[in-house]
Amino acid sequence: MGEVCELLGIRPHTIRYWERSVPFIAARRNAFGRRVFGAREVSMLHRLRYLIVDGGNSTREAADLLWRELSDGSQDARGAIGKMRADLLDARNRAQRRLQAVRRRAVDRDPS
Repeated sequence: MGEVCELLGIRPHTIRYWERSVPFIAARRNAFGRRVFGAREVSMLHRLRYLIVDGGNSTREAADLLWRELSDGSQDARGAIGKMRADLLDARNRAQRRLQAVRRRAVDRDPS
C-alpha cells in the first residue's frame, strides 16, 4: 500500500476509506494479509483521486462518475485505456525509482 500511496500522493487511511466507500475498488490480500493492488485497481484509484482532488467531486459523486465511465463504451476501448494507464503508471514508477537512486548517489558523494 505504501507504494500506491506514494504514487498517488495520498495517505493509507484515504485508500482504506475509498475501498469502503467504492465497492468496485478492492485490493487483494497476500498471504500476510497486506493489501496488494493490481494495475487495474491502481488505475481506478488514480482516476478516483483525480475526480475528487482535481475535479472537486465528493467521494460518492466521483464513485458514480467512475462507475459510469467503466460501464460506458466498448470493452475494447476500456481495455486499451486501462492498458495505457497501467503502462504510464509503470513508466512513472520506474522514473521515480531512478530519480531516487540518482538522489541517493548525489547524497553519498556530498563531501559535507
